Formats: sequence, C-alpha cells, structure tokens
Amino acid sequence: MNNSICKYYNPVEIIFGPSSRAKVKEYIVSKNYKIISSRRGSEILLKDILLGGFIKGDNIINCVNGYPDIASIENIISNLINESIDLIIAFGGGSVIDTAKIISICLPLRNKGISLSDVLKDNNKCSRTSPIDLITIPTTFGTGSEVTPFSTVWDFSKKKKFSISNPSLYSKVSIIDPELGIGTPIRIIETTGLDAVNQAAESLWNKNANPFSMQYSLTSLQLGLQSLPNLVSSPDDLDLWMQMAQCSLFSGLAISQTRTALCHSISYALTSYFGIPHGIACAFTMPSVLRYCLESDDGRFIRLADTLKLSSPYKDELINKFISLNEKIDVENIVKGYIPNFESLINLSSQMIHPGRADNLIREVREEDIKTILRQSYS
Repeated sequence: MNNSICKYYNPVEIIFGPSSRAKVKEYIVSKNYKIISSRRGSEILLKDILLGGFIKGDNIINCVNGYPDIASIENIISNLINESIDLIIAFGGGSVIDTAKIISICLPLRNKGISLSDVLKDNNKCSRTSPIDLITIPTTFGTGSEVTPFSTVWDFSKKKKFSISNPSLYSKVSIIDPELGIGTPIRIIETTGLDAVNQAAESLWNKNANPFSMQYSLTSLQLGLQSLPNLVSSPDDLDLWMQMAQCSLFSGLAISQTRTALCHSISYALTSYFGIPHGIACAFTMPSVLRYCLESDDGRFIRLADTLKLSSPYKDELINKFISLNEKIDVENIVKGYIPNFESLINLSSQMIHPGRADNLIREVREEDIKTILRQSYS
C-alpha cells in the first residue's frame, strides 16, 4: 500500500451489545412500519422475550426464505405500493437485509415509474428519490450487509447474480445483538461465519484497501479465525457470539469501502449452477486465492501474520491457518457433495471473472489462473 490520501465514509448508526434489540421499540413508536423477515426470523421475533409482546404480527412480512430473487421482490413491492410506510425493519440474515434494502429504495422509486429491473441496469437511479428509513437487525453474523451500501439479487432462471451499489442502500440504524445468534442451526453458523471471515480476507487482499479498511479486516480475521471453530462446538456460548458478531460487523465495515474480490467472483457460479451455500462457496477457494496473492505481498500479509501471532515462514503458516479452518468445517467435502465431477466445475471457469470483483484483487487474474485455483481447491 502507498502513502496516498485515503478516505472512509459510513453513515450507519451502530448499536451493539446483548439485549440491544430492545432499542428498536424507541424507533417504531407512532410509526407506520413493516418488518421484512424469514419464516424462522418471524418465529424468533414473535416469541422473543424482549420484543414478542410489543411487535404487531400483522406488520411482519414473512417473505424471504432463500436468496433474494427479482420476481419475489417485485411482487412484495407491488403488494406494498398503496401503503404509507415510514419505516422498514429487516430482522434476519443477509438475504433478509438485502431484500429490505432493495424494498426501502425501490418502493418509492416505483411511484416514479422506476422498477427494480431499471435499477439493476443503472444503479444511479437509486438517487432519484429518498429511501424509506431502514433499521437492520441481523440474526446471523456473516454478511455485514447491515453496514454496507450494497445489495445482491438473483435471477436463478438465467443463473445470474446482480449487485446494486449506491449510498442510498446504507441503513439508517443497525442494531447488532449477539444474543440473537443463540439457537442458530450449526450449518447456518458455518456458512455465515465463513462468509464473514472470507469478506475480511477479500478486503485485505484488495487493491482498494486503505489503512482504515485494513485495520477492520485484520481485527475481523483475528476474531473470526479464533471464534468460528469454537462456536460450531459451543453454539450457546454468548462470549463466542460476541466475537462472531464483531467479526461480521468489522468485515462489513471493511468491504463497505473495498467491495469483495476473487473468492466472491468464483462463488457466484458455484451458487447459481450447483446451489452451494454462499459462505461455503466463498471459503472453498480461500486458501488457494491466498496462496496466489502472497506472491504480491506488499507488507499486508506480514501484518496479518503478526496479528495472528504466527511464526516464520509466515506464508506457509498463513495458508495452513485458512486450510485448517476449512478442514474443521469440512468445506471441501461439502462442496464436492454438490458438484458431480471436476469437469463440470472447470467448465464454468470462464464465468467466474466478474468485473468489479475479480479485478479488485491485488494481482491480475486470468482464466488460466482461475483454473489453477479451482484445481488446488478441489484436490
């Protein structure tokens, strides 16, 4: 990294800590609000000791039970178009938060004759109106979407992933309560936790990294690499959830400035074509992408090794650290359970170089490099 001027901007008010979810009561008094959630999220919310008796069930829209897709979001917007809404609350994981972000901006845009499809073609259309105020309350800790200006939407009929990027997608407030992690199914802990670790890594080996994002990345990796394997074994440990929630938050604050990079670029085809869960798909190539990036170390990986208190030779130690994490969660075998054979994987290599992701890497990457990374990861 050079010594040029850098900047950092993130307007999200962050409220963090056990039982902090109760703070949402202060924001919804005298408001016409809607809560975007999943089936699991709505059940948690209605039974919650702090919120269950306060939240009105008919204000919950239980609509997100998979990755957000264009058709379902357009349908939600159509159903809400005639309602007067002051506030949208996202209560759930990354897919719920991404969906709520899109609704908060596209609902007012629909009144101006601008559809979600129009926004996907030109993200600048987001700036043609003021979004509905959005409060995000994550119940899984991985995507960091609650503090980023990005949202992802899928078109599975065309096997394509679309990204929206605009400052209008920042939430107004994010309430991060680690207690909400307790009770999360182990597989969700694994895939969302891997997503958080991978985002921190992707922000670190990113050509857009700056001193601010790098510090968030280093802290996130230190927390995630230590806490995630233990959390899988002790999923009711609040101290571990505190660490994992911070890991996710810091990774989100990092990628809000840098975006993600090659692992995410490769992962989109793995999810679209094979249905591999996002965090697993990202983690699959993480050790191999690290190995590829270490050839261009400008000092950032030495800082990571120092942060993790690794000994020399630091490059081997770093690679082994990420391999060890994947092995503990059995990432390779999980991925192979979705992919019929290596040929079906390698045949998608040309679809794994996404502009705005792959070209964020600190090393230039070609399709032949992708094939090498896939071979190393698969075997």
